[in-house]
Amino acid sequence: APAVDVMKRHPVPEAKALKDAEKVVRELYKAEYAKKTSADRAAFAKALLQLAARTRDDPAGSWVLCRDALDIAVQVGEVQTALAAVDETARTFDVDAGALRMTVLAAVGKTAKQPLEFKTLAESMISLVEELIATDQYDAADKAAVQAQQYARRSGDVALALRVTSRAKDVAEAKTRFV
Repeated sequence: APAVDVMKRHPVPEAKALKDAEKVVRELYKAEYAKKTSADRAAFAKALLQLAARTRDDPAGSWVLCRDALDIAVQVGEVQTALAAVDETARTFDVDAGALRMTVLAAVGKTAKQPLEFKTLAESMISLVEELIATDQYDAADKAAVQAQQYARRSGDVALALRVTSRAKDVAEAKTRFV
C-alpha cells in the first residue's frame, strides 16, 4: 500500500453528517442492501469499497461507504475485502489502522468455520503482528500472535501452526525485552 500522509487525513465525520450520508447511500443502493446471498453481499462490499476510494472528497460519504463495506465483508467472512476497507479508511481518516485490523480479524474469526478461512485469518494476523512490531506496539503484537496461533491450529495446517507458534515466541521475547 502507498504511504499515507497522516497530515492530510480527515477526522471521523460528525454524527449528523454521517446520518445524512448514510441516508443517501442507503437510498441509492437500496436493492443491493436488500440482497441476502453471501456472494451478492461480498460483491456489494467490494463495490462499496471502490466507491469509497472515488469519494474521498466527501468525507461523510466516504466514511459510510468504507464502514458499510467493512461491515458487510466481516458478515460474509471476506477477510481480504474487510482488510482493504480498513486500509481505505486509514488512508482517508485519522484512525488507528492496527487496532481496526485487530477488531476486524477477531470479528471474522467469530464466524469462520472452514479450515481455509482460519488459514487466511492466521496469515492476516501474522501480517498484523509484523506491522505492530514495526511500530513498537509489543502488547498488541503479542495479543495478535496469540490469536494467530488459535486460528492456525483451527486451520489444520501443521506447517502454518508451527510457523505461527515460532513467531509468537519471538514476539513474546521481544515484548519482554522492549517493554
